[in-house]
Amino acid sequence: MRESGSGLIHAVILAAGPSLRFGESNKLLVEVDGRAMLQRVVEAVTAGGVDETVVVTGAGHASITSLLRGYGVKFVRNKRWPEGMGTSLAKGVRTLESDNCGGILVCLGDLPFLSSRMVRRVIGVFREHSGERIVVPKVKGRRGHPVIFPVAYWMELGKLAGDEGARSILKKASDNLTEVEVDSSEIVRDVDTQSDLPNKEIA
Repeated sequence: MRESGSGLIHAVILAAGPSLRFGESNKLLVEVDGRAMLQRVVEAVTAGGVDETVVVTGAGHASITSLLRGYGVKFVRNKRWPEGMGTSLAKGVRTLESDNCGGILVCLGDLPFLSSRMVRRVIGVFREHSGERIVVPKVKGRRGHPVIFPVAYWMELGKLAGDEGARSILKKASDNLTEVEVDSSEIVRDVDTQSDLPNKEIA
């Protein structure tokens, strides 16, 4: 395994949940300004400077893989998705090639307003710290996504379970964490219900 910062940036996008609070439709397929929500997230992440992107699917595997055909991403299906987000993150991380990995960027699939500029900023700060610190964007006291981890956390991320995601790791690693203050709510503006999207169409 290489030292942090000397390898590639791998992204793991979490898109396995059933979006029950949204209704009968899969919220990741809802169009925002002409493109499905998940498409927008994938475009922001891939244009933001990552070297490889893994999309973790679950409940909507067939529709998501069809939606993202041609995007050059790798799909990983998490059959344990009902157990929680932690299983999806762990599944995605375990598929990465740790030997050439310098950083692991984690992003939710329901952040339709995320920009490539923001992704580049988070990666930039990560590089400034030689890829040795966890970097988390923060707006008005609230942490958001994407979060980038040094490859040193590969094993811990790969063992996650339940619905907590990586919060336990962030808590334990508070002395090795850099928060990046940003001025945009795009890092926290996720979609849980249809009321979160003023203009919505189902793809």
